[in-house]
Amino acid sequence: MDDNSKNPESMSMGELLREVEKGNPQAIAYMEQLSRDIAPKLKAVIEPTVSRVKEAVAALQPALAELKEFHDSHREALEALADEKKAQAFTATLTPADLKAVVDEPTVEKIAPQLTPDGANWLEILNNLELWEAVALYEYKQAQPKHYRTRAKANSLDALPDTMPVITVNNYQNAISLYQKGNAYLQPLSSVDGLKFDNGKLYFNGMPFTTAKLQQLRTKEGIENIDLPLLRTFYGIILRNFERTYTESKQLQESVKIYVPDLAAYLGKSRNISKMDIESIIGKVSSFQTVVGIVKQPKNGRIYENILPVLLFTGYNEADNTIGFTSPYMNQVIQDVWNVSIRRDKKQQPKLKKNGEPQRLPAYSYLIKSSIGKERNKKAVEIVVTVVTLIEQAGDNIPQIKASTIVERNPQLRESLDNAKSVANKNMMLKRAFTKAWELLRTQTRLTEVYRDIQIPDTVPTMGSLDMVFRFPHNGKKPKK
Repeated sequence: MDDNSKNPESMSMGELLREVEKGNPQAIAYMEQLSRDIAPKLKAVIEPTVSRVKEAVAALQPALAELKEFHDSHREALEALADEKKAQAFTATLTPADLKAVVDEPTVEKIAPQLTPDGANWLEILNNLELWEAVALYEYKQAQPKHYRTRAKANSLDALPDTMPVITVNNYQNAISLYQKGNAYLQPLSSVDGLKFDNGKLYFNGMPFTTAKLQQLRTKEGIENIDLPLLRTFYGIILRNFERTYTESKQLQESVKIYVPDLAAYLGKSRNISKMDIESIIGKVSSFQTVVGIVKQPKNGRIYENILPVLLFTGYNEADNTIGFTSPYMNQVIQDVWNVSIRRDKKQQPKLKKNGEPQRLPAYSYLIKSSIGKERNKKAVEIVVTVVTLIEQAGDNIPQIKASTIVERNPQLRESLDNAKSVANKNMMLKRAFTKAWELLRTQTRLTEVYRDIQIPDTVPTMGSLDMVFRFPHNGKKPKK
């Protein structure tokens, strides 16, 4: 029996479709009959469904209209909250008082602990708010009178000095340096997890932070990013405060408060800074918290190493646009330098001036301009510090120093040289550092103003000529006007 004689009703759907394709009249007639039978059944099922969908869409129209109206009325707030950077900047300005003005007390209690000066928890804050609450908060903040955070409105500010102090006392000249020689120097740490400074002492996981633990955490990684000129400028602020207040009250001013636009200008940024600039500056200041200072002090006939935080960031005040910090290490170094610079008699008693204050030996040089802090070539800046210290310490003698000694006293340069893969690369690093240093000695110091006929070299060493000696002859200091 051929396929044409087979009853279409007994065929599978596949067989039936193949027969239709072949033009089998019985199969075609059967398919047409099936279509006529199924159509009313499909219609009976589909029509009520379509009707329900239309009713649902009609019911949604008022809600959609309200949503469109909400979007159109609050477009600026919604777009700002959808932008990550703007949302983070917005949450960084929120205060508990703002929350209380807009949202209910349970929401305030949930969100208030998450508020941070840098808006770090922005996503978590927004997730804990209803959309209308976030929009209402944003528009509430926008409606508040603008508070122009001028320098005059920020009380008790510490101004940045015009010059960068350099310690010239032999055993303390490396106090703000990574060159670890003398009675004070800096040491970067691989981690500060578990470290806590309390009551004048540094602790690690509740135990005193010892030299042995220091050896485990010390690192050279990332030392090229440590901004030593900025640290010296901070030292200058603390030193100035010390000299002003200590002679009067014998009290140390522990904390420092700096107007952020002043610091931005020092770092080479515009004074009209953005939220991102503020975050960058906070990050730079906070980065010093991974560095400790070692101060060697005599006690009971022995020398002890006192390990202290170089900088403890105390926060950013959004209201007056200031940052604050303290420095247990710098405070200690300043006091030690003060004490060793006092002139003493044969019995080690202080020699006094007529006003009763102790006579003091020169302890600092103020020949380097603070504007050198904007210089990106920090290795060259360290060469400048080494040379100026040398010249100031030499007095009337001709200052001279080997190129190899300059490199040795510049761990940031030395580390780069050690990591360079070829002699050609090392020579290029030396050229960049020394060429810029000779330029900065002329443009960012007062050497030529203070020392008569001083000669600054232009020669650049190579890895094969590090034994060369640089001399800085002059005809003494010019008379003060």
